[in-house]
Amino acid sequence: MVQTTERIATKKRIKPSTEFLASIDPGNQNIDVVYAKMTKKAPTDRQSGSVTFGDKIHKTVKSLVSADVDQYTYSQNGKVSQSGEVLTRQFGIGEYPGAKWIKDTPDGKATWVLPALIHCMWDDLTDGDSITAYTSVHNPEAYRAEMKEALNGVFTFVKDDEVKEITVKCDRVLVEGVGAIKSQNPTTTANLLLDLGGQTIMIAPYSGLKLMTGCDQPYQLIDQGTARLISEFAKCREVNETLKRVMTYQESRSVIDNPTHMFQGVDFSAAVTREAHRWLEKVVGDIEGLAKHHLAECPNRFATGGAVLIPCVREWLISRGYTPVNNPLSANVEGVFTLAKALEEKDAK
Repeated sequence: MVQTTERIATKKRIKPSTEFLASIDPGNQNIDVVYAKMTKKAPTDRQSGSVTFGDKIHKTVKSLVSADVDQYTYSQNGKVSQSGEVLTRQFGIGEYPGAKWIKDTPDGKATWVLPALIHCMWDDLTDGDSITAYTSVHNPEAYRAEMKEALNGVFTFVKDDEVKEITVKCDRVLVEGVGAIKSQNPTTTANLLLDLGGQTIMIAPYSGLKLMTGCDQPYQLIDQGTARLISEFAKCREVNETLKRVMTYQESRSVIDNPTHMFQGVDFSAAVTREAHRWLEKVVGDIEGLAKHHLAECPNRFATGGAVLIPCVREWLISRGYTPVNNPLSANVEGVFTLAKALEEKDAK
């Protein structure tokens, strides 16, 4: 992040301040935010407190971020430089020249979780509003404190000369994946989640909303996700002999993403199935091996991630004993929001 010249802007309060509840999942490929207006009623001597929620809004944007674009500028109340000057940062989210995927930025998701949240909610926020935010991380021991610090404070945002002072509070950072489990309303306390991500394969055993004893963080295989399947399919001899050239990565991705697996008038379904099964046998076998002592403890096994949308992958997972979650691309953020509502209702009493 860099310091920028202060903008001249006019603050306009056009409505009473509003409190929002929000969940955010700043993923490697997409940023997902779910939010709703929240109204709290304090407890009295005669009755317990309560909380009600407005209509839920779900927004998804690509995880393309820039630290050198002044689409927004913002500062945090109380944070100044060593010289006593207010620290002003800038950011842009979208396909700007030089934009990077969140996973490729050197400063990590904690730097981008707040900008991503405000970007998705901007049109519904007014100067003086507040947000109670929930998010999730793969490794709570390593990143929970960092995420909380990034999401707690009073911040002044400026976009197109419009100023909005927003108070953000984050008391809880959940384990990533527990939202996907919650979204399925499982009948058991012990549940296993397999996450087939774009870059990383993860598997985690849960007891309720927490990882099981003996598992400090989800078991992971780095750089073994669907990006590897796409690369392997692009190099498939059968495919390249049919096309009489090497398929590009983007072409390979378009074939795999297309439910019919058609490309240039050719049906590549059989080749996709063979490559997908070869990939699944390797990565699922490896990740299950890392967590083999937990498998027997979990009667329910769920699968999530974008790869679950590929028909032959979905069928293979079902044959392996996994239940594909509903809406695998958004199950975690939706489930975290459901958990957030329940926790806020509990806290209000």
